[in-house]
Amino acid sequence: MKIILPESKLLYLKNNLLKEGNSLVDRDTYTIGAEGDGGNNEYFHIEENQEQEVNADEVKLDSFKAEDHLAPKIWKGMMLSSKVRLKLLDIADDFWDTCNLDWVKLRGIHLTGSICNFNWSKYSDIDLHLVVDFSDVSERKDFVQQYFDAKKNEWNNEHENLKIYGFPVELYVEDIDAKTESGGLFNLESNAWIKAPSPDDVHSIELGKYEIKEKSANIMTKIDNYYDLLNSTTDDVKLRKLGDKAHRLLKKIKAMRKFGLKRGGEGDPYNIVYKVLRRTEYFDKLWSISSKLYDKLNSIG
Repeated sequence: MKIILPESKLLYLKNNLLKEGNSLVDRDTYTIGAEGDGGNNEYFHIEENQEQEVNADEVKLDSFKAEDHLAPKIWKGMMLSSKVRLKLLDIADDFWDTCNLDWVKLRGIHLTGSICNFNWSKYSDIDLHLVVDFSDVSERKDFVQQYFDAKKNEWNNEHENLKIYGFPVELYVEDIDAKTESGGLFNLESNAWIKAPSPDDVHSIELGKYEIKEKSANIMTKIDNYYDLLNSTTDDVKLRKLGDKAHRLLKKIKAMRKFGLKRGGEGDPYNIVYKVLRRTEYFDKLWSISSKLYDKLNSIG
């Protein structure tokens, strides 16, 4: 689908989204979804025919502002609170015990995400990453990732009220070869920055505000439509198609965020859209569709 964009949006694309030397810069029309992969990334699409239940003006971005300091209580200037550090190391050890892999040595325990940067907010998580050489567990790294994801989800669900000064603690296990896209990365074991954040790297989202609001509202509307259909039909065929659509949308949102982090870091518009969906609980709403669908399809009477 091709959309003719107004001059203001073309200017935004040229100045902020498209890199120099990209042949797209000199075009007068753009296919939404053509950034770098021939237009196959459907998560870039704006659906003009979709009636917007959520208006772009309703999307609030007040919490996305740069701070001039790291999160108080968590940090003392640029150093991590010793009380917080020791507690996070204890939590990491307790989680690792549940993985039942005594023969595997942890290669690192890291703190990352917005809590390690000047774009933190009251919505930030404490992203606690355990680094493991997946090949120490098995040659099938895909199976290892699935195992750790299952253990991580089990832990996070059981400890959803685990917080440090109001910030939820989220566990994750990553392969030693994985590249963490984050403005700040802190080594809890050595008590030192691997990558120290800089306030100069946290840019205002003012230029991308229109795109962020529009794309967020579009995805929110789609999720609302899916949820309405879930509650209004008992047709198995429609429900199964709905499940496929919800699954594809979830994958697109995750791919959108990954693309954004790689392209522009934590402040990229696509990463902000992802965070808007999380903070407004639309991401949880999309996840819940799958479980509700299963129950509806497999219930009798």
